[in-house]
Amino acid sequence: MNPITQEHVKSLFSVAGIPVLNTWELVHSYFPFIPGESEETTLANARYRATRPSWLVKTPYGLIELNLRKRVVEIDWADTGYQALDVGEGHPVTKDEVTKSPTYVHAYDLIKAAEYLSALKKCLDQQKATT
Repeated sequence: MNPITQEHVKSLFSVAGIPVLNTWELVHSYFPFIPGESEETTLANARYRATRPSWLVKTPYGLIELNLRKRVVEIDWADTGYQALDVGEGHPVTKDEVTKSPTYVHAYDLIKAAEYLSALKKCLDQQKATT
C-alpha cells in the first residue's frame, strides 16, 4: 500500500460525504520501536514510519483514524460511538471478506476505503437519526 497524503484523506472523506473539520498526521504505529532491536532495524523502521503516516480525522460524528498497515488501510471509528453489531457477512460497512470488527475495517485500496467510508456514513447517519 502506498503512503496516504493529506490530499488523499480529504478526497476519501469528500467522496464518502463525510465533512472533514480537521486532520492530524500521526506517526505510523505499525512498526513501533522495540527496546533491544538492532540499530539497523531501528533505522529501517524509522524511515518506514516517517514516509507512511497515519491520519486522525475530526468529523461531525467524532474522530476517525486511518492507519496504514503493510497491505491495508485500517479505518477505525471507535471514537464515534458507533458499533457494527454483526462482524460477519452481515457487517453493515462491508460484506467483503476482510478483517473487521465492531469499530474498524481493513480496506485493501483507496477505492475500497472510500466505499467503506460511504457505508460508514450511512450507519452514522442512521445512528444519529435514532438518538
